[in-house]
Amino acid sequence: MTQRSYLKCDVCGSITIIRLQAGWLDWHPIIIPCGHCGILISGKATFRPPHVDCEFHNATQVGEQQADFYLEISGELPAKLLRPMGAEPYVWSPPPFFQALEGMGQENYDLFRSRFVAFLNNIDKSWPEVRRINELWNSGERGYLAKEVHTMLPRKQWPMTNEAEMLRGVHQVKLRFFHPILSSDYFTAASEDLMPKIKGLAQKHPAGFVDLLTYFSPDNLLKHYEQISFNRLQVFVELFRSLIPAFAQFFYKNGVPDDVGITTVDFDALKHFYADSYESLSELLPLVIAYNNLSERGDFRVMKSLRKDVTTLDQLLEKSKGDRLRFVDGSEPFGGGIAKDLNNKLRNAIAHNSYSYDRKQQQITYFSSGQIGQGDALSITLLAFAGACWNLQNRMMEVVELLYQTRKNGFVFLHGHPIVSPVVFASEPKRAPAKKERPRRRTHNKR
Repeated sequence: MTQRSYLKCDVCGSITIIRLQAGWLDWHPIIIPCGHCGILISGKATFRPPHVDCEFHNATQVGEQQADFYLEISGELPAKLLRPMGAEPYVWSPPPFFQALEGMGQENYDLFRSRFVAFLNNIDKSWPEVRRINELWNSGERGYLAKEVHTMLPRKQWPMTNEAEMLRGVHQVKLRFFHPILSSDYFTAASEDLMPKIKGLAQKHPAGFVDLLTYFSPDNLLKHYEQISFNRLQVFVELFRSLIPAFAQFFYKNGVPDDVGITTVDFDALKHFYADSYESLSELLPLVIAYNNLSERGDFRVMKSLRKDVTTLDQLLEKSKGDRLRFVDGSEPFGGGIAKDLNNKLRNAIAHNSYSYDRKQQQITYFSSGQIGQGDALSITLLAFAGACWNLQNRMMEVVELLYQTRKNGFVFLHGHPIVSPVVFASEPKRAPAKKERPRRRTHNKR
């Protein structure tokens, strides 16, 4: 269902026809520009079938009249960008749902819908519990942790009897929560790629592997890394409803059209998310680099020969976030995807305010030199930038898995904490029903 209405800018008085796509959400934010004066119009759409209620700031809904602009709005899907109406009358065109269905296909659309709806359901029903479980773990409050985890996981498979088991329970809660929106190969990559690589390193370099675990021990860097990573996951959860159209674009078979954008978030909100996610991932890079060092050079402390002043991991820790990124270029076994998704040029432009943003066309132009007008002018659409923010979330989840495996192995190898046997996950054998004894037939003695 779509609702067409007329919106009058409170500043310049220009009229925009807005066509709001109602979908599977109960509500969603609205962040759109005025086509004439460019001010930000914000609001909220609330759906109470068959009614759709909208509230706006900086604009007022008015009756039907000659319009200056036309704009589609969707809380779930990419929608056509703002365009001038001119003297032409309003002409019907397929709403965002039909455009998305054509671009995704029915199967992909159904998958997208089921996954984002499932994650929203997780947020509504279990996020407070997931958050407090992680807060208890990060703050060291072990006394309350088992009880909280056992409200979500069975005691038999997650007994929570030592720190290794507690970590395993906290991690499982986290994975179950984020499961609907994890990349399709997340669990395959963890079980068939990451874990075998770590096991291979432990077997090939047993002493070096123990040294790595000791260096990143819980009382040193790993606890700090866990807090950083969960802070970013928390921010993502809070922003998720605004990023659903960014998630949608990954389900298009041939990419999204050039004339669509996103109407649930503005660049100012996303740039902070991107910059903070970049900084957090860069802070966690030494763990990734340590694994590469052990794998390729036999010692987690020995760096790749790129700079004379960075020959050890300790020296790397003293360098800037951008310097660290140079040592993760995708050529070594761990963290290859990070090199692709951490865009240092974009991050530098955001950090130095060397960018401009065309709100009407949702186009970001940036200069990696740190000075507007100096060097090459690069550009990215707001929708693509939202997708880049989503990719950073995926990379954070990959690092979270590496962080979990490292800390778990630390508890096992350094402290001797036993892990529950996989046998507990086997299904209980079904007992064969007891055979009913047939009643004995009475016989009568013949006389």
